[in-house]
Amino acid sequence: MVFKDGIVLACERKIKSKLLVPKSIEKIHELDSHIACAVSGLFADAKTLMTHARSVAAVLIFNIKNSCFVVTLVCI
Repeated sequence: MVFKDGIVLACERKIKSKLLVPKSIEKIHELDSHIACAVSGLFADAKTLMTHARSVAAVLIFNIKNSCFVVTLVCI
């Protein structure tokens, strides 16, 4: 598939423990209104990176009064 203005993020929920609720596992998170992030591996590490990216995006939006570019957010 080819899209002109976007991409598709897909994930699979593999549950290795019977103690986990399947609906509680989220692997795709919104960083900004037009930027999303897919997570795999250790969620604690990904959560730290997502928190940092969200705060950087908020600062950029505050400073430039416009939504941040994906390239800018990825390079920081």
